[in-house]
Amino acid sequence: MVVFADSFQSQESEQASLLLIEDEKPVMDILVRILSNDYEIYTAPDCEAAAEILENQDIEVITV
Repeated sequence: MVVFADSFQSQESEQASLLLIEDEKPVMDILVRILSNDYEIYTAPDCEAAAEILENQDIEVITV
């Protein structure tokens, strides 16, 4: 599952949640493709979007 910064909602999942902060779209796309089977992924292109996600979600792993 992938949740983008501009469309996140509270969702229950059995996967660990991962916040991926990356401003390079090609890099983000590759990481999402690699990690999406193992994590509930939230993506943010910058720190402001990441802060909003962190205020509203229980994130277990953060990558920058």
